[in-house]
Formats: sequence, structure tokens, C-alpha cells
Amino acid sequence: MTTPLTLKMVPDPSWETHLPTNEVFGPVIQGEGPYVGRQASFIRLGGQGAGKGCNLTCPPCDTKPTWDAEHYDLEAENPMTYVDETVRKVGRWNTELKVISGGEPLLHQQRLAWERLLRGLTKLGMGGIHVETNGTIPPNDISRFLVSHFSVSPKLTAMGGNDPEGKRIKPAALEAFRDLADQGHACLKIVCSTEADVEEAAAFADLHGWRREKVWIMPEGDTNDKACLTASVIGQPAVRMGFNFSPRLHLMMGVR
Repeated sequence: MTTPLTLKMVPDPSWETHLPTNEVFGPVIQGEGPYVGRQASFIRLGGQGAGKGCNLTCPPCDTKPTWDAEHYDLEAENPMTYVDETVRKVGRWNTELKVISGGEPLLHQQRLAWERLLRGLTKLGMGGIHVETNGTIPPNDISRFLVSHFSVSPKLTAMGGNDPEGKRIKPAALEAFRDLADQGHACLKIVCSTEADVEEAAAFADLHGWRREKVWIMPEGDTNDKACLTASVIGQPAVRMGFNFSPRLHLMMGVR
């Protein structure tokens, strides 16, 4: 059962010890991608100003409280939180995977608190640290050293329509992640809603040198019914084009 937690604050938050944190929850299962079904804990980072929680503005985004300053009070939604307290809470669940998501978590990788969080999670052992990213920011040395897997979700036309292609597609970052994928430490996870989206994903993977066996196609949908309907449309085209296919298992199970 998911156990939501209220994170404890300590005096004088700073970027050396604190990160804006939207939620920390577990134990749950990883519902998407190559590690689907594995026990996991999730840390969702956000921001405290426009553009600070994510560098993109995707219309179908289901985590807008991490970045959408127009509709949310970001300081209230993403309080500065002591990363050692986050690590302590994640440690209680003893899950195989520790997943850092957002927003866009790699916006924080230049902060000392980011390294502190990664090193704290590493000490917990088990299956390693995963980061879910939109693929526009290449991982720095600390991230490459301490993160065991990057789930890279570039926003193609259907998902990223509010942003110009030059903002949401960064070839140098995709090349860095592709090299990590070739070493077994990253994958592409592309959300699609139509067969045309799958065709766009195929052209995208080929253009940026990603082998299709390193790519997972996932159906768009914020409910199980919607995701299943989309899967019935895109599943066979995805397989025919040589991709892996990811369910949204957490929606099927009725959990977050």
C-alpha cells in the first residue's frame, strides 16, 4: 500500500542540503519502462519559480504542480526539503529501486544537495538509483557516476506541442544518453497516442542513432481505460517497427 509522507523541514534551508520536493512515496511498483513491476520508491522534485521545476511546458503533463507557476503556488507545492530526511524516509521502505522524477530533476544536478541526495540513496544499497528525464539536459559527472539508469522521455509533437522543437529536442544531450544506453544505463521511453506518433518515434530514434531495442513505446493516457484504448491502437505498430512496448501498470493496478 502506498504510504504518503509529510516531509520534515529543518531550519535555514539551502541548496547545499535542500531541494524543492513535491512528494516522496512508496513502496509502489515501477509502472513503466524496462523495470516495470519492480518494487520502487519515488522522489518527485519540483521548482519554486516559473521554469524552475521543468524547462518544458507539455500540455498532457500529469505533474504540473512541479512547474506550472500560472496555476499553482510552487513554493507551497514544492517546499525546500532536507535531502537527508528524504533519504531516511526512502530507506524505511527498503525497495529495490529509488526513482527520482519531476518536473525535470536534472535541472538540480548542479546543486550540492543533488550530490548529497544521490550519495545518501546509494548508501541504502539494493537496486540502484533511476532518474526520469525529458532528455534535454546531459547528465554531469556526478549523475553519470551515481545514477544506474536514466529513463529518457523526449517530447515529440503530440506531447510537446507547446514548445518549439529546438527547445524540447537537444541532440547533444540525446547523444550523451545514447552512449549510456549502449552501456546498459539508459533507455528511451516515448509516449504515443497514434500510429503516426509511432512512425515519428521511429524516425526520431533513427535520426539520433538510437537502436530500436533500446526504445520503449508507451501509450498516452491518464487513466487505465484511456491507456488501454491507446495501447490497442499503437501496440502492433510499435512491435512491427522493432520497438519494445511499455504498459502503464500502475494505472492498471489503480495506484499512483
